[in-house]
Amino acid sequence: MKNKSLIVTIFVLVAIIALAAAVYPSLADKATETTTAEQGSISDTVQYQKYKDIKIFGKDGKEVKLSDFEGKPVILNFWATWCGYCVQEMPDFEAAFKEHGDDIQFMIINTDDGIGNGEKFIADKGYTFPTYYDLEYNAAITYGISGIPRTIAIDKDGNIRYNRAGMVDAEALESIINMIK
Repeated sequence: MKNKSLIVTIFVLVAIIALAAAVYPSLADKATETTTAEQGSISDTVQYQKYKDIKIFGKDGKEVKLSDFEGKPVILNFWATWCGYCVQEMPDFEAAFKEHGDDIQFMIINTDDGIGNGEKFIADKGYTFPTYYDLEYNAAITYGISGIPRTIAIDKDGNIRYNRAGMVDAEALESIINMIK
């Protein structure tokens, strides 16, 4: 009786393996065709996420909204005075602002508590780019900022084209700017 059960079990396993071997190549080809077709259609019809409006504050304490700059490309950069990588990328943002500030709205958003530390840092370094303050953490919450520095680039149509944490150097920043011009 045990031999008969063993023979039936082996037969069933062999049948399953043979069926899988026969069916697998056609399923694999179909999966590859689908993936290729989907990738082709995605690249042909790329859609970007629209920006979400935020409320931040200028150095004078007046409220500013991202939507105030609709129709113009925008670079958001979240930073803090205590963030080493943020401090390292500031000269590149200053240079980019001086070169592209007429065409692109730079919004360098400080996430320190209050305006004082950020304004003192900016003044001491002599930076001229527009600095804003996320006093109510509205912007950080809206964009899910969990690490800084964080750079977000929005094209003139309001589409987010770049959204990544980490330090940006001059070359990368230039590429991001070209992406939204």
